[in-house]
Parts: sequence; structure tokens; C-alpha cells
Amino acid sequence: MINSREGLRKKPPAVHWLLAGTLAAVAAACGSDDPSGSEEDVMPQAPGIYNRELSTGGQRYTLLIPSGYRAGQPSPLIVSLHYGGIVVPYYGSRMLEVLISPALEDLGAIIVAPEATAQGWDNEESEKQVLDLIRAIKDGYTIDETKTLVTGFSMGGRGAWYMAARHPDLFRAAVPISARPEEDATEVDWQVPLLVIHSVADEVVAFEPVETTVRALKASDVRIEMIIVRDVTHYQIELFVEPLRAAVPWIRNAWGE
Repeated sequence: MINSREGLRKKPPAVHWLLAGTLAAVAAACGSDDPSGSEEDVMPQAPGIYNRELSTGGQRYTLLIPSGYRAGQPSPLIVSLHYGGIVVPYYGSRMLEVLISPALEDLGAIIVAPEATAQGWDNEESEKQVLDLIRAIKDGYTIDETKTLVTGFSMGGRGAWYMAARHPDLFRAAVPISARPEEDATEVDWQVPLLVIHSVADEVVAFEPVETTVRALKASDVRIEMIIVRDVTHYQIELFVEPLRAAVPWIRNAWGE
């Protein structure tokens, strides 16, 4: 029932993701690809990464248009929710560039990384921001409604649990990474398939309670699987690229491919 990944190739510890994310976000804010982009502008069509802002509410977000994108052709959509820390402009760009895009590029998806203005993603304010952003993306692009995914790391992973539980109409799959499920996770009528990625060596979010929740949901016939990572700590975010890339066949299956 548990998909175990033994022998993950180890590298020297990645630069502390909080510091690196802050520096990258500051750089992005100072040299944005699209610093004045807004919901009212024409959405970019060329492949690349763009830092943008919704005209209503001023929510900042980072947008990735995949190589091979064709205007008018239905595209998958991935919502990437960032980890915690001191949120500076375009904070979600770091995680998108070092984890989500490298791992999931084969899906050919438009990826959107919103920026949380509240404390965490598991609250009504952040939920509304995510929904508003998804609405704007769907207004600007042709999205394949059968190929949508919410994912996130740590705080963002908890947000993935939260969003998947409340919006089965929007998401066809959810991949929480290194995240604590909501306390009532075993009481939810889960309709969105879940793939949980977690490390046994996680020193921030303990592995055992997460695994216990996964087992309980599995026993209740919830469509849920788990990729177990070895010897990677919570802060080594770049070492989660391979486990997340290993989730691609599962995602395709959840999308009905």
C-alpha cells in the first residue's frame, strides 16, 4: 500500500530554502519578467516564467507557460503553494523553479504559484485568493478541466490537503509534500485522489502521524498513495525533485490518461 523509494541518491545539503527563497524572491521583485502584469493585461503566450499581479486585490503570483504551449489548445493546470517563511514579493517563484517545474515539466502544464498574504494556506482568506487566481487563469487560458493538480511543500502541502478537501470541483489530483494533514482528514468525504510525499527523516513534520493518516484513509477506501523518502530532511527541498518526478505516472493516471 505504501510506495517506498529506497536509496535516493544523496547530494550535499541544499542551501537553506528559506534564505534562498527570500533572496530569489527579492531578485524577482527587482527584475521581474513582467513587473506590471495584471489581470487586465493580455496574458503572456510565449513559454517562460512571469511575475504578475492581479488588478483586483493586487495579489502577486508567478506564472509558468510551458514549452510547446499553443494558444487555444487545452492545457493542464498546476497550482503550486509555497512553504512558510518571511513572505516577500513573488515568494512562490523559488519553489516553482527549484522543485515543481523540474519535477513536473513532462506534464506540459501551466503552473501558477500564488503568494500567501495570510498566515498559511489553510484559511478562508488564502482560499479566496487561490480561487480568484484560478478564475483569472481560466479567463486568460484554455484549461483542460480534467487535468488539474494542487500541490505544495510544508505549509503549502497543508494547503494542498485543505484545498483538495474543499474543492473537488476544481482539482483532479492533489500531492501534498512534507506536510501535516488537517486534523479532521479521516472524516472528510475525499473525492480528489491524493499522493502524499514524505521523508522518514523529516525533523519538522513527523513522519509517523502522516503515515498513520494515510493508512487510515487507505483502509477507508480513499484513493490515496504515499511515496516514502529516505535520508532527506525537511529543509532539503531540492532533494524532493526525484520523488515528485516519480509521481508523474500517478498524476497521469488520476487525470485519466
